[in-house]
Amino acid sequence: MEKQTNHVDVSKTIRKCQRNWDYTKTVSDEHIDHLAYIAKHSPSKQDEAYFDLAIIKDRAKIQKIYDWSIGFSQFDDDWNPLPSIKNPQTAANVLFIWFIKTPTTIRNFYQEGYNPDEKHGEPKRQDDPNRRDNTFCSIGLSLGVTAWAAADLGYATGFSKNLGNHEDLKKLLGMELEPIFSLGIGYPDTSLPHNISHEGKEYHSFSQYEKLTNIYEF
Repeated sequence: MEKQTNHVDVSKTIRKCQRNWDYTKTVSDEHIDHLAYIAKHSPSKQDEAYFDLAIIKDRAKIQKIYDWSIGFSQFDDDWNPLPSIKNPQTAANVLFIWFIKTPTTIRNFYQEGYNPDEKHGEPKRQDDPNRRDNTFCSIGLSLGVTAWAAADLGYATGFSKNLGNHEDLKKLLGMELEPIFSLGIGYPDTSLPHNISHEGKEYHSFSQYEKLTNIYEF
């Protein structure tokens, strides 16, 4: 596996959602450990730990999660909705899943004027909505830097939030926390376009034109 050096190519790689995989190849434990470290130590508010991470290499468990991953919307030619289908980015060689966790630390403090019911300088309540915002921000950052690092190593990736019934998933993995997002990482099946699954399903593939994001410089 060769590292990519062109960061534009890496960016384009992680913008694509890989829908098929080459199971004749295996992601090395060295690379998995490398990506796990990056995911774990990604930036977060006050460097607190807002999530736990499950790394799934067992093919039977990955298949089970894939079977539960129904949620991709389909439409006919007249844009009438059709039954949703599975999300094969969850069927990758390796699957990372982020679980929401309340940090054991409290390094966020109330600012003056934040809320008249809260005392300036006191640690924020763990159930403060601002703390949940920090959780999603932290997980999003971790997803992004992990995908970037994986693509830089030459792997294909696919994000997903369709993980089936969360209670079933928690039972399968022996987890008590709430799963929220996943990232499939692995080798693409080069015999197929990236948006065609092994089951012959076609998924949306966008042009990757310049996004309609305005950038202002001052």
